[in-house]
Amino acid sequence: MVGPTISCEGSALNGDFRGKWRYNPHVQSYAVATDRVGLQVLLDDGRVFHCHNNRWNTIYYSELGSSTAILKAGYNIDCLMTKYQNIDWRNKLNWGCNSRSSPQSDLTYDGITLDPLEVMFVKVKDFLLQRNITYALKAAQYDLWLENEPSGNVSLLLSNKYANDEFSHKAPRILVTKARGSSCFDVEFYRQRNGDLTGAVKSDTAAWQHYTFYGQFERRPHRYANLLLYNGYPITDWLRGRAT
Repeated sequence: MVGPTISCEGSALNGDFRGKWRYNPHVQSYAVATDRVGLQVLLDDGRVFHCHNNRWNTIYYSELGSSTAILKAGYNIDCLMTKYQNIDWRNKLNWGCNSRSSPQSDLTYDGITLDPLEVMFVKVKDFLLQRNITYALKAAQYDLWLENEPSGNVSLLLSNKYANDEFSHKAPRILVTKARGSSCFDVEFYRQRNGDLTGAVKSDTAAWQHYTFYGQFERRPHRYANLLLYNGYPITDWLRGRAT
């Protein structure tokens, strides 16, 4: 049985988090394919295609249960995710994949976000678009371009949603930068590596403000000190802001 994505996130029977759980890797059920042998395995299970009385049991018996049945029958499951190529999911050492997190949210796919050009099919729902989930926005935008063909639609060809509402796209990064604060920002490095700012940036405060509102979006070289504090908590070196 195959599909666009596999998740190792578990699910509780009846939604009771203190009760019985399934933790097996499973093909996420928004798009699934199998052959006649696989279909017969699912039919023989007796619960995969049953109409369950709540969402939790549908996930437990049908979504996770379908992959459970395939694996118990001795067959493997697979997906289009690059990270999971050539994985034998029958080996339980692999059952904690992705730290048991579903790849269906921004950055939860090992620090990146699913891409429709990688997995072919992704979920596109109103609530995902409202939450600005990247893969849903990408899929909707690809669909718009393919349906309307910019080659014959000049207004679509010239349009740019980022340019039309630049602040709303920049605001989250500005807020995160301001929350970090300037205490660990390497002002001298910023000045040295951005010589064109010499006349405009005359103080440490001005350099920090320039980076916060402009420099980080212009891909200017910058760095933080070895220990960056975020709201009073230390962040390890791998989280240091760095542009080259």
